[in-house]
Amino acid sequence: MTTTYISNKASSRLGYIRRTIPPTLPELTARAYTALVSPILEYAATVWDGSLTQTQAVKLEAVQRRAARTVYNIPRTDHQTSTTQLIDQLSWQTLDTRRNCRRLGLFRAIHFNEVATDMTEYIQLHPHSVSTRRHSQQYLIPHCNTDLHKKASSYQLLNCGIILFLIVRYL
Repeated sequence: MTTTYISNKASSRLGYIRRTIPPTLPELTARAYTALVSPILEYAATVWDGSLTQTQAVKLEAVQRRAARTVYNIPRTDHQTSTTQLIDQLSWQTLDTRRNCRRLGLFRAIHFNEVATDMTEYIQLHPHSVSTRRHSQQYLIPHCNTDLHKKASSYQLLNCGIILFLIVRYL
């Protein structure tokens, strides 16, 4: 699936919400967005997130921004209202933040062997000897020769996981 397909499908559902739910019910509209549109924007995101370009990410975020305007019944022609503030008022995270949280959750599940698939081929502990300067939970990060490999989900997952362990270790 392409991001164009995903954003078109999500926009279509958002249009359905806009047509069926009265504008006087913003809470219901927000719930309908999180139940019907948000899953389309986030389905299998841990797999395809690494290959997103900035333009594609903005295209997906635009759907959420339109949803925030829909919840508060603000027309697209109103350029005075900040959609970022609307999203904050709704307590929604950006889609990028949600994708990163999902990636961290997947890495945690892999680290604690809570996934049904054997991931040792893709994610391996570093085979170094015990050192006083390193902890025992370091992962081997493969060398990448191409940008395509750097955008692979397993490589992105490792980078995200390393950030997670740094956060947990130094808090």
